[in-house]
Amino acid sequence: MSSTSLNIVIIGAGIAGTVSARVLREQHNVLVVERAKKTSINGGQSIGFGPNGLKIVKSLGFDFKRAKMVPGAGIKQWDTAGNIVKQMDMDVIKDYGSEWGLSWRLDARDEFLRLATEPGEKIGAPSAKQCEILYETEVTEVDPETGTVHLSSGRVVHADLVIAADGAHSKFQKLVTGSDDLATPTGRSMFRFLLQKEDAVKFLGRAPEVFDATKPAYFHQIQSTDGTDRVIIAYACSDMNCFNVSCIAGDGMIKEKAIPGSWFQRGNKDDMLKLFNDFPEWIKELMNACPPDDLRLWALHEQDPLPNYVRGRMVLIGDAAHSMTPLQGQGGSMAIEDAEGFRLFLGSNFGPEDVPTILKQWESVRRPRATQVQMNTASARQNVGQNAWKAMHYNWTYGGIHEELKNLPKHLGDDKFVVLK
Repeated sequence: MSSTSLNIVIIGAGIAGTVSARVLREQHNVLVVERAKKTSINGGQSIGFGPNGLKIVKSLGFDFKRAKMVPGAGIKQWDTAGNIVKQMDMDVIKDYGSEWGLSWRLDARDEFLRLATEPGEKIGAPSAKQCEILYETEVTEVDPETGTVHLSSGRVVHADLVIAADGAHSKFQKLVTGSDDLATPTGRSMFRFLLQKEDAVKFLGRAPEVFDATKPAYFHQIQSTDGTDRVIIAYACSDMNCFNVSCIAGDGMIKEKAIPGSWFQRGNKDDMLKLFNDFPEWIKELMNACPPDDLRLWALHEQDPLPNYVRGRMVLIGDAAHSMTPLQGQGGSMAIEDAEGFRLFLGSNFGPEDVPTILKQWESVRRPRATQVQMNTASARQNVGQNAWKAMHYNWTYGGIHEELKNLPKHLGDDKFVVLK
């Protein structure tokens, strides 16, 4: 039986959308529709990818060095006096089969976009078809049962499969689930900035040790001990030329409130410095060195697990399906796992009429798995320093869609989830 080429529309050119395009264009005709400009990037300035995600994208031609990723060597937990209270040195490749990658979001986005668009022979897939990406274009209407997609340009596309990868504020979530249960604020917000090495040198007259490429790169957590549950998460990225700092506190402690849903709201530097004034000197000097225009304030959101991800020929993936806070660094990896699941559509044993059934197979693995990770992340929201790594082994262990389907009877199963300890 010859291979079937489906017509596929992907809504959104973020991580979930571009990795899905890379997987599916090995056999199918893929159109990606992105409402933003090509240069726009939503989300925080940096992002971490667990080995569960990196193992997948490396099999798709992802170049760790091209993406300037920094391999995480372990975790250091600090108190506000500057003492290391716990250090976890890790051999992630040995234990989980791939690196733990710490990345500037711009670097990672460029590499994912390359996988979606470069000629197949350059990404290890010689037969891959060219993927078309339309920027500054809205999807105005979708029929999930027929796959008919209407674009703001007036173009109408008849798709066999429609993938909604349009983020935490997805306009298609209700269409698929029948629910308005979008991501909601947690009552906590995050000051976030990416300090360039050259800006640190300009402000301090020297390069702080966190930029030293000859030393292992640790993921740092600094936790308050006064009951306020303030925490700073920090790590290097972009070949050790940038350092990401995320400062989390309750909304009631922050003078200028975060606007829900905004990725680009400027933060008040004086407010941040006062709020974390009792934290270690080494992190405060980096906070002082942050150019005021680079500081952002982001309201943390999370979403209750959705009852379904699939309707007819349409599927929700990534943050559109399972938005979560960044407290366990799994948002990007879950999007990659979702995309890898579309390997079910590679082969010769199906036709367009089988798409809804294959999507249900996909959902039987992806919804329980992503829901468990959502719950793990939610449990880490309080007392981040102690709780964030409890479920690391579960989060970082994933065999891919075909292996997980084989093991499905051993899985926690639909709607049977636990808070891992």
